[in-house]
Amino acid sequence: LTITGTSTFTTTEAAGDITLDQISSFTGAVSLNTAAGAGNDASLINAAIALDLGASTVGGTYTIETNAGSIIDSGVLTITGASSFTTTTANDDITLDQVNLFTGAVSLATNGATGNISVTNVGAALNLGTITTTLTGTLAIETNTGSITDSGVTTASGTSSYAITVAGDDITLDQISTYTGAITITAAGAGSDVSITN
Repeated sequence: LTITGTSTFTTTEAAGDITLDQISSFTGAVSLNTAAGAGNDASLINAAIALDLGASTVGGTYTIETNAGSIIDSGVLTITGASSFTTTTANDDITLDQVNLFTGAVSLATNGATGNISVTNVGAALNLGTITTTLTGTLAIETNTGSITDSGVTTASGTSSYAITVAGDDITLDQISTYTGAITITAAGAGSDVSITN
């Protein structure tokens, strides 16, 4: 697929998936929408150029990968299942800065010295899956509301930062993770606890 404008792919039936796995080029924002509930998955992989994610609502899992180019979002992502975002070319970034809602774990991976990951303005509690940056790629995680936890291992080669903006929300990272660079923690205020163990 070679699409210059915006693209929208929608399934409405139960157990209806969206699977786009060819070396496609999307110049405009791409929205993927499935029915509510587990098993209604969306996958867009092997994208040939940078990818802009438009507003999407997915009941199952959400898998995004580019062969070349960074990943950004211009619309809100509402994902019930696990999510994964991957760039495979060195020094391409993942930048998700909309008020996204991720119910399942979110996994992210980049490559290269400037292959950075930034997930900010998240609108609910955030569960981090497997996170990988290589060389000196940086990692930035922030929620507008909701705590930050991890259920997968983080391998962060550059600096890392975690921030919560609402008092009473916590940061709890208890997987056997590896941080090469400095870790910066920003907690909102009273009642916000921070724990990094293992």
